[in-house]
Amino acid sequence: MAVTCDFYGLEEEKVTLEVEERFLQEHQLFDFEGERYIILSVVWAKDGPKANVMPYWEYTSLQEKTQRGIAWTAEDEPEPPLVREIDRRRRTS
Repeated sequence: MAVTCDFYGLEEEKVTLEVEERFLQEHQLFDFEGERYIILSVVWAKDGPKANVMPYWEYTSLQEKTQRGIAWTAEDEPEPPLVREIDRRRRTS
């Protein structure tokens, strides 16, 4: 399944990733381009799912300050899933 992700810190681009639907949940961890990310939110739009994501190290530093909930991986998954980039384009909004 393809999902368009808004990455915190990548203000000029949206990245479309291929990921299994079962991994598309809030607080799910995944690895991309050598860094671990966390899904902050998922919205199911008419043209497909969209996710807001943040580097996990940044999330954990915020968590320490605000006592947010913990992140998790999908059941039966010892490591976060790897995802594959499909498309990268400039943001229009």
